[in-house]
Amino acid sequence: MTKLSITSGEFRGQKIFAPDTSAVHPMGAREKLALFNALESLIGPLSTDLNVLDCYCGSGALGLEALSRGAGRAIFVDQNPTAIATVKQNIATLGVGNRAHVKKEDFSVFVRENSEKSPFFQFFDVIFVDPPYDNFPQNLGQIASLLKNDGILALSHPTSVDPTELLPNFQLIKTKKHAAANLSFLVKHEH
Repeated sequence: MTKLSITSGEFRGQKIFAPDTSAVHPMGAREKLALFNALESLIGPLSTDLNVLDCYCGSGALGLEALSRGAGRAIFVDQNPTAIATVKQNIATLGVGNRAHVKKEDFSVFVRENSEKSPFFQFFDVIFVDPPYDNFPQNLGQIASLLKNDGILALSHPTSVDPTELLPNFQLIKTKKHAAANLSFLVKHEH
């Protein structure tokens, strides 16, 4: 397994693992740091009243970084069994099991099930979406049902993807470029 580090907050410097599988592509430390610096410039320091969702979570690095920086609760969603086992191991390593939930589901199934019947999971303040670039999902618009009004969606995507086309219910705030990847921050429009 590949070792990653938490970059800031309560667990700064602690090692977590990423599975050695081509289905998971861990975000680089510099890109992750840029993501969180940009996010905190938009919403301020993360606080215990924030709920975050880490979609296509892989190792869980983004949700765990959010917890380290002060977020109250994180839900991790992935359909890869190796990723799910790794996330559970990382949660145990950091001792945040009381603030973390793991769901082994396809992203679309998770969104459909939880937007229809489970308010327990609804209305996240921040949603991280870091899907595989070689099989980039085109149905991300449905995630709007899980985000609070004025909530932030942080999307990692290839430069060939226009997030405003995939996410018509969102307003693009900013995009940061990192080599072949873009980090875009979008806010949900109020209805």
